[in-house]
Amino acid sequence: MVSDTGGDQSAETPFGKLSTNDSNVLLLDGKPVSPQIQGNNSLSFVAQVAMKNRRAVLVQDNGGTACPALYHWVILSEGSYTVGPEFGSCSDLPKVSTQSGKLIVTMPDFVGDAASEAEQKRVAKRTKKYVYDGKAMTDDGKQVHGD
Repeated sequence: MVSDTGGDQSAETPFGKLSTNDSNVLLLDGKPVSPQIQGNNSLSFVAQVAMKNRRAVLVQDNGGTACPALYHWVILSEGSYTVGPEFGSCSDLPKVSTQSGKLIVTMPDFVGDAASEAEQKRVAKRTKKYVYDGKAMTDDGKQVHGD
């Protein structure tokens, strides 16, 4: 089950509450997650996925016009959590789905405002596909490494 949270400022899950502090740091039940996620302008919660004994939350790091959004999966379970690597094309139009227990985010490719309007439209016709299995993230089949 995938539920769109509409960019909420907090996310209630059966395994704890995700929120942010005044410094745009991601908190789980009031404590910073590790590794730390700190938003550029803000953090929002765009989707929750119910999985067997776990809950995955897609966290959006809201940026500026050059890169409007990047993402992290946070997977919560009883007494523990995992923070996935940062990913995204900078697009703020993610579509979330699941397949065989993997989390899939597809979005248009993105090029910033410095590119011509024709180039921006051409690039946006390409789709990027990010797949996360809770351990490894791939971007169109190539592994994404965290910081």
